Amino acid sequence: MNKLNLSVIGLLLAAIVFTGCSKDDAGNGSDVYVTGYEGTVAKLWKNGVAQNLFSESSLRSSGEHKAEANSVYVSGNDTYVAGYERDFKSSDE
Repeated sequence: MNKLNLSVIGLLLAAIVFTGCSKDDAGNGSDVYVTGYEGTVAKLWKNGVAQNLFSESSLRSSGEHKAEANSVYVSGNDTYVAGYERDFKSSDE
């Protein structure tokens, strides 16, 4: 490639990088949601603050139950979380 082509490519890349994000894009009131678990408790983190989706007392302290949150969907003021609670205890007891 000649110098002109390299210069044009460099200018295009610089234009993309510098115009891709603006200060208006950051901090526009958007919340960040993350799902997962700690130990045996399913959790939802909103902006870094954890919320238990199942209370510790609802999951038997013996470790026979485990809950995980796998995904989150937010629509307006409503938050939906998908996941599961698993009972490790045998079903024939």
